[in-house]
Amino acid sequence: MVFFKDDSSPSGVQHLMILDDESQSIDKGTILAVFDPVVGRYATAWPRLTNPSYLEEWSKEIPSSKTSKTWTLQATHHQYSVESTPLPTLGRHIIEGQAKWGDDIKFVGEFHYIKRYWEWTEDVLSRCKNNLQKVKIYDAVYVSLFTYDNNSNIMRAFCEAWCPSMNTLLTSFGELSISLWDLHTLAGLPITGSLYDEVVPCAKELTDLDEATSRFLPRSCDYLLYAYHHLRKIVNGGQSSQVPISEWIRFWSKKLTKYNKPPPRTEKKRVARPKSTYNPLGNLDVHGEWSPAEKASFSKISIKESLREETYLAAFLACWLCVFVLPNDDLNMIRPSTFKMAGIKTSGRRVGLVVPVLASIYKGLNKIAGSSRPSRIYSTFPVHFVYGGAKYYDPADARKRIHKGELVSLTCTMITKEKDFTCVDNGNAEEFERNYFLAIRSNYLPLRQENIASLINMEQSDELPRGTKPNNGSGLVDANNQASLHVAPLANECNAQANKRKNISHPAEESSSNVDRHWKRPKKDSGSLSSQDVDDIADHPLQIETFAAETTREETLNLAKATKTPHSVAFSVFEGGKFLYKHQREFLQNMWSDLREKLASTSIDFISSIKEDVFVVLESMKSFKNFDLSHLEELLEALFAQAAAYDEARSISSEKGSKELLARQLSEAIDRLHDAKTKESKEFAQIMSTKDDLESIKKEIDGSQKRKKNLTASLKQQQELLQIAQAEVFDIEEEVTAIESIFPLSDEAVESLKVSALHLETAKEDLKNLNPFA
Repeated sequence: MVFFKDDSSPSGVQHLMILDDESQSIDKGTILAVFDPVVGRYATAWPRLTNPSYLEEWSKEIPSSKTSKTWTLQATHHQYSVESTPLPTLGRHIIEGQAKWGDDIKFVGEFHYIKRYWEWTEDVLSRCKNNLQKVKIYDAVYVSLFTYDNNSNIMRAFCEAWCPSMNTLLTSFGELSISLWDLHTLAGLPITGSLYDEVVPCAKELTDLDEATSRFLPRSCDYLLYAYHHLRKIVNGGQSSQVPISEWIRFWSKKLTKYNKPPPRTEKKRVARPKSTYNPLGNLDVHGEWSPAEKASFSKISIKESLREETYLAAFLACWLCVFVLPNDDLNMIRPSTFKMAGIKTSGRRVGLVVPVLASIYKGLNKIAGSSRPSRIYSTFPVHFVYGGAKYYDPADARKRIHKGELVSLTCTMITKEKDFTCVDNGNAEEFERNYFLAIRSNYLPLRQENIASLINMEQSDELPRGTKPNNGSGLVDANNQASLHVAPLANECNAQANKRKNISHPAEESSSNVDRHWKRPKKDSGSLSSQDVDDIADHPLQIETFAAETTREETLNLAKATKTPHSVAFSVFEGGKFLYKHQREFLQNMWSDLREKLASTSIDFISSIKEDVFVVLESMKSFKNFDLSHLEELLEALFAQAAAYDEARSISSEKGSKELLARQLSEAIDRLHDAKTKESKEFAQIMSTKDDLESIKKEIDGSQKRKKNLTASLKQQQELLQIAQAEVFDIEEEVTAIESIFPLSDEAVESLKVSALHLETAKEDLKNLNPFA
């Protein structure tokens, strides 16, 4: 097993060091950045919420007629406004000349063919079915067996109608959007579970035990980090700091390649579905025992036999999270930060995936819709969860379908479609009903990946709120989601295969239920939050609030109240302003710390790719007018100017470097091919020799069988002759005895006796010479 060690850089960044053993030099080890976890034993304390999400009533009654009434859910973070201003959309910016599509549009992060991934997925679905069903992700893993059609015209129209400040599509039909419930029912992603917190754990968290001497993290996390360390040393002779997805799959999956890369799908208009999608059929074979090659991989990283299946599943889930569920800018690389979440899943604990996936989709769409050149924007998110239709649409028809809402189906993913249905959150609801309550509840959607966090506000409002801009450097975004829209089902091919496989139902699952979270029940007073209340909030991601924004709002209210106090006006105003200034400064310092760590941890090869994010953060920092950040802006401009120059120089030298790298790789591949062919020849010769020996033995066996058959027949014949001779002897002896007892011995008798005796002797001689076994 490897040796784990915690360390910190001079700049204060924490690192996990993975070494072959305690004596290995640090520069030979694998170094991974560590950030404080959000939840768990080693999480930092959460700040007290100044504007708690507890309400006296979670709903209000609205009479709809004299005899009937309806209920609407309330939220704490609405931003009501009476102003009538146009909401920003990409389509409006295009009309006003502020944005323009390019010739080609490509979404980064959509699922694509990866060699051997499908073979590995089929084996995992067969081998680990019970474990996947236990944590409610079997169906979500199953849908990664397919690729999905992306019609660029539909996606253009979709992005044009998208409003970043609302997280909704603005159509003639009304406001529509993608909801948590859509992703849950269509993609099979779980709603409930632990908060998705994608960070590399520290060595202490990996090795420590709780009071019951149980590990805080599963042992599979150790093995995945060991495998990453092992592969990193192999890739490019240990010169690379990352491990490609292809190498990760090659190490863990030893299945023969069954599926070749499908040909590119064209977007030509067609009247019928294609004859073949080139996707797997979804027919899962019964898995066998571990192969010698698989056992060899397990032995390389010293996996105990009892933990092989758990670690094998965790390795796959880490890959699945990187390529299908939550892809990020490192599309072709395995992320060690996913190992913790993968290990937690394989240990039997659920992790809520709907929330981070929807937050990633919102963030990606917002980045595209807010750009002046959306075709050139590098925005990575799981776009395959958005589209899924195989039908072709030309640009005009696509805009008609999206902008006029002609594809809208408001009830397609609801609990019931054909009749009225009343749900009461009284603590006794089925699991799927509790999931439904969580899905329609207005709140925030957190997404945490290492040191980058996003917080998307998910609201339902009766009035149009004023659009707000990003408010900090971590990508925190306020926006509201008013309605649920199934814009495009997740792959018709997938749904068809899933329907063939089984009928999807809503099983009643075991899930903890907090009695104070029922939407019809009075809530606790904000001033009586206990430590247990804070822990409950930490365990449920849909109750997270933005501390910095609420602190600013609270102090502003306090300052306004202070100015109305007649006996201490000057003192109160002065102290309130000082307090506000102090908190703003601390907030800016934290933002700059996060931004600095992001810049420090980003490779120089990717510095240019984060320019837009950095200046979004800078603009948010500049919104605090009491601080002069012009010098910082100049430094950042200079940094990215140098990055641009570096990119240009790297581009010029890349062709030569690529040729040298390809030549080296080709030489290495030829050497490996020669070794493999030599080994193949040796094994072939050995097989031929064994075949010759086997043929010789077979011939000997055939000859022995033939001789045995002949001897058996001869023995039987000789035994019959022996019986005949014995019978003849007996008859003659009887004859002699009879003659002696009846007649006197005359000369003739004596002569006859002599003849008989002679005959007897002759028979005895024949008997003597008889060899029945010759």
